[in-house]
Amino acid sequence: MGEAKFIDHAGKKILLIDIAHCEPEDVSRVFNEGKALIEGEKAGSVLTLTNVDGTQVTASVRKVVMEFVVQNAAYVKAGAVVGLDRVRATEFMAIVKFSGRNLKAFSELEKAKEWLAAQPLA
Repeated sequence: MGEAKFIDHAGKKILLIDIAHCEPEDVSRVFNEGKALIEGEKAGSVLTLTNVDGTQVTASVRKVVMEFVVQNAAYVKAGAVVGLDRVRATEFMAIVKFSGRNLKAFSELEKAKEWLAAQPLA
């Protein structure tokens, strides 16, 4: 199913975008939920954690992710991604380079949460 929601970790508000094991047709819905949540926040204040574990990366999924990264640029301070295999890690690095954003990949959710919680917010 997937979902987008705010969670708290170490006193920091983190937007969890959980598309783990989602079908490609569910990915757009979840990212739209995330977009709606982000738009209610201050510019440069959002920390995002995206779980992509087991999600098939299709052309439509790539498009949704790229649009999301571009559309929320003004709001997101830092983002972490969990669940990338080697092929998807290469795609992720291309997104990072393209976006110029503070994005980092992790193998574990807890490590990603810790990194996000350590990010200074203005």
